[in-house]
Amino acid sequence: AGEAACEAIVKICEDAGGELSRDPTMPTEVLVPSLIALLNDSSNEKIRVNSLNAINSLLFEDNAMDGHISTFLHVLSERASSDRSNQMRKA
Repeated sequence: AGEAACEAIVKICEDAGGELSRDPTMPTEVLVPSLIALLNDSSNEKIRVNSLNAINSLLFEDNAMDGHISTFLHVLSERASSDRSNQMRKA
């Protein structure tokens, strides 16, 4: 169930990332930290890959990563040096 939910979030971020980042209710303020946490903590390879793909879709959207970029880069750096998953390395 978690994998399917994460796949749906990737699709939403790909299709509506700009709208999410400009929405006055600021859904990315909740979504981005949650995706970073999944990228950092999930033992499920597909969830980590989907979290990274969703974040990648939001990277260049206005305000989506404000306040989260340093945490994201830290987690990404740790994953790059420790994650043995071929899928993560490709993502």
